Amino acid sequence: MRYQVGVSLKYDDSAIKLCDFQSHEAMPLLEGLEELVSQAQAILLHIIHWTRGQPFLTQKLCQLVVQVALESYKGTIAIPNGTEGYWVEQLVRSRIIQHWEFQDEPQHLRTIRDRLLFDEHKAGKLLKIYQQVCVYYQANIM
Repeated sequence: MRYQVGVSLKYDDSAIKLCDFQSHEAMPLLEGLEELVSQAQAILLHIIHWTRGQPFLTQKLCQLVVQVALESYKGTIAIPNGTEGYWVEQLVRSRIIQHWEFQDEPQHLRTIRDRLLFDEHKAGKLLKIYQQVCVYYQANIM
């Protein structure tokens, strides 16, 4: 299966709401992973966990798994059983979060950033909400 990421779903510059993938709906993505990565189903489930099923990010992460496999010496990735979650976490950190401005292809995260910061008043409100989430997280989870 070939992953196609970056198809723009816009009409008159208004975004179209896509529903999040449920685990069973993302299973067709498994076909593209099975030939390239061991523990493919577990990897896909961890990808869905990270993306919360958001279609674009889910497909982007699957595409990154394929890319990493094709960049490897054997063209496949052997992931030890039980380490799938850690492996996906490291993939997210190294290929999406770290230096995200330079790795955001096709442009997705920069678009989100720009939409959030376009209206300074709205950006201030969103930062206040983010601050409340951080305080809650530190108080209740850490």
